[in-house]
Amino acid sequence: MAENGLYDVLRMGLSSLRAQSRAIETVGRNMANVNNPTYSRQRVIFGDVSPTGSASVGVDVIEVQQVRDVLLDRQLVREKSSTAALEAETAAYERGEAAMGETISSVSDPSLAATTGSNSLTNAMAGFFGAARQLSVDPTNSTQKQMFVQTAKTMTERFQFSNDRLAEVQADLTDQVSNDTDKANLLLTTIKELNLMIASQESETGTKALTLRDQRQARVEDLAQVMNFKTTPLPETPNQIQITATSASGVDTVILSGGTTLETLAFAGAALRVVSSNTALTAGSSVRRDAVTQPPGPPPITMKSKAFNT
Repeated sequence: MAENGLYDVLRMGLSSLRAQSRAIETVGRNMANVNNPTYSRQRVIFGDVSPTGSASVGVDVIEVQQVRDVLLDRQLVREKSSTAALEAETAAYERGEAAMGETISSVSDPSLAATTGSNSLTNAMAGFFGAARQLSVDPTNSTQKQMFVQTAKTMTERFQFSNDRLAEVQADLTDQVSNDTDKANLLLTTIKELNLMIASQESETGTKALTLRDQRQARVEDLAQVMNFKTTPLPETPNQIQITATSASGVDTVILSGGTTLETLAFAGAALRVVSSNTALTAGSSVRRDAVTQPPGPPPITMKSKAFNT
């Protein structure tokens, strides 16, 4: 009996040491990753060891949990998407303004908010209409006639210059959308692979693949910066996620489901589509695009912000 009692005490002490060792490892891992933005803090959950349901014979680590809030994760993804959309829209406006020689700042005084360069379209139009007013006062004045013709020529040249510059901006933005589409496809492929790795590791070990889950969440946040989408866990396999985007008809279109379904996205000039079904996605679900377009003639500026958001 004494030998059995001593054995139980030693076994209880050993299990306690093993459990505390796991806890120390977890603390060390948390400290090592304190500046890692993709890492979520972990904590150890202890529990009694009682194989037969009788009295406890020690303590063991039941689970290592991530200190992660699902609702906050989803809100973070949405905010990242919204921020990226606004930044892209601002950048497109600034490029459009630069093409016309205009600058708009965010100063508090409205009278100082807008400034123009020497070759701005605003100055050219102001000069033209000023010359027209002066000519209307004295229609027979040859000097005023020459000034009117010269300002009209200057304004026309400035319209043409702005049109050419805006066409260049449009081409650059279209290229950027294509690049973002390629980035979205790459991130979707990576998330699918992480889904498969998480399922395999958790099936083999019976514990959560915390590092892989962190990596997957980081890739989801990266994806939110180029498109708008929704993520949901799969009911039958909660460790897997599904990503959906809204089609032009208002229907949620699955573009990634666990480790099985993966759709390829393609941008064709004006719309983002799911390649396999040729389904067009809504503006709110397309790769973030801020386009500057010019119709024929003196080109008014139309800026359109398109974004995938979470």
